[in-house]
Amino acid sequence: MVTTASAGSPIRVIELAGLPGTGKSTVARCLESILRDSGMPIRSRPTVLADQSAFVRRQQARLHLIMRNATRCGRLYRRAFGLIAGSGQRSVVDFAVVVSNFWSIIALMTEGQAASDYLTIADQGLLQAIWSVQLSSSKELPLDAWMPVLLAAGLRDSLLVHVQADIAVSRHRVSARPCGRTRLGLGSSQDRSRQWQVGAENMERLIAWARTTVPHDQHGGRVLSVVNREGAPEAAATEIASAYFSRTALRACA
Repeated sequence: MVTTASAGSPIRVIELAGLPGTGKSTVARCLESILRDSGMPIRSRPTVLADQSAFVRRQQARLHLIMRNATRCGRLYRRAFGLIAGSGQRSVVDFAVVVSNFWSIIALMTEGQAASDYLTIADQGLLQAIWSVQLSSSKELPLDAWMPVLLAAGLRDSLLVHVQADIAVSRHRVSARPCGRTRLGLGSSQDRSRQWQVGAENMERLIAWARTTVPHDQHGGRVLSVVNREGAPEAAATEIASAYFSRTALRACA
């Protein structure tokens, strides 16, 4: 069932979702450049979470973000923890990784929801966090179980963008990275191929579910799909920026 957003609900966050290697981070950087050039003050997930820093620095940034939002996000942290525990993570390490990731995204999105002086760009947001939980789950949770957490964390004030690319292209991009690693890259070649296929199917289901559950208003939906073609992330970013500006202009006229 489609949920209706508050009239004139502003877009505070642009959240990207997609398989590893689809180019979410590259598209997000291009999008940030386009929006900054238009005069928009931007706050990005890679900057807040120090994604380009060494491991210890990244973990410190994540912990700091989680802790400074503990008062207003404590209830959401507990609800997310319970859902992740119910998903049957395959190992303690998997459990710790997805909880830390989910909590940091909740904190980032909640800050973005509360801000009126900047736009947050999250190259990996709430939907990606659910996908990551599913990746190492041994039990299947109904997707609707996540909706109260997503809405409370700011999904109703977000533009959700599904960044798409062919699986073969995505796998090639991941293998070309300096570390060349992803949680989809474990086991034999046959296992890895199956993991990528399952991961793609899970993402498609999440996007289809989001289209029917993410808040809509009189200005249209908040879920957008773009194709990041080889060597052309600027085109995907321009498409996202246009969608954002069109919705913003409509709200200004409402």
